[in-house]
Amino acid sequence: MGRLSTIDYEKILHSKRFDMNFGGAEANVSVTMANLGVEKSAFISALPDNDLGNSVIRYLKCNNVVTDHIVKTEGRLGLYFVETGFSQRNSTVIYDRKDSAIAKADPEIFNFEEISLFSSISEKLLKRSNLNGGRGKISFFPTVTGVVSAKLIRLAPK
Repeated sequence: MGRLSTIDYEKILHSKRFDMNFGGAEANVSVTMANLGVEKSAFISALPDNDLGNSVIRYLKCNNVVTDHIVKTEGRLGLYFVETGFSQRNSTVIYDRKDSAIAKADPEIFNFEEISLFSSISEKLLKRSNLNGGRGKISFFPTVTGVVSAKLIRLAPK
């Protein structure tokens, strides 16, 4: 998703300029996993076939995220607007995802047989974990936006 943030703690209502970045839970998980050394951290999604979609792909690649399974299609980039809180004023987030490329995407556009990163990521995360003497379980789940997120679940010691 595109993240548009106000500058210098301005309120969205008063802002005429926004700082543009890319983010969202799924992209953040993919980038974090890649930065932790997981070799095949991938982002699986549909993005608009335009410069905004290309910019997201470039951002992910710069962070060593595998982008082979991103499908470029019709639609737009989902956006969210962030107003950073100040003093006692809370931060505010406004989402604008309707009719985004992933929201309109037909699941048939993804080649799930080709997407085989599960065992590789599991192995890497388990090797890096020392939880309970190296015992752990990896849970993978597809999210609404089509990206695979993973979390390490601690197992009780025997």
